[in-house]
Amino acid sequence: MHVLLGLANSEDSVAGRALQRLGVTMAQVRESAETGSMTGRTGDDSAIDAEVLPGHSDDNGTDSLELGMDMAPRLRQIIRLAIDETMRAGRCCVGTGPILLGMLRADEAASARVLRTMGVTYDKARTQVNSVLLEGQVADD
Repeated sequence: MHVLLGLANSEDSVAGRALQRLGVTMAQVRESAETGSMTGRTGDDSAIDAEVLPGHSDDNGTDSLELGMDMAPRLRQIIRLAIDETMRAGRCCVGTGPILLGMLRADEAASARVLRTMGVTYDKARTQVNSVLLEGQVADD
């Protein structure tokens, strides 16, 4: 949920602009986060050890990317999906657009549930992310 709060708050980023166009406001996300915390339905709060993900070479020459921090399982899934979105688009850097799209593909993530209640689907978000990218003049991606 914290990642969604950050994306909604970054108005000059690809994801921030896409969320604005989809009618998602920071106030709505904050309210949903607070409600979710009170009911214990955030779903993104259990930590795990660092993990190696596909995509980059490690010291042994194997293809992997190590995430050197404890991370909640849902967040790890969102990052994996964001990397996949980046690779699908033929890009080399993960920006806020792929993070938003990865979030929506992570069905069980609290942030995806919140976005769905606001009427945001993967297809709608992808359309807006692509539109923002085509226009240029953004801080990332």
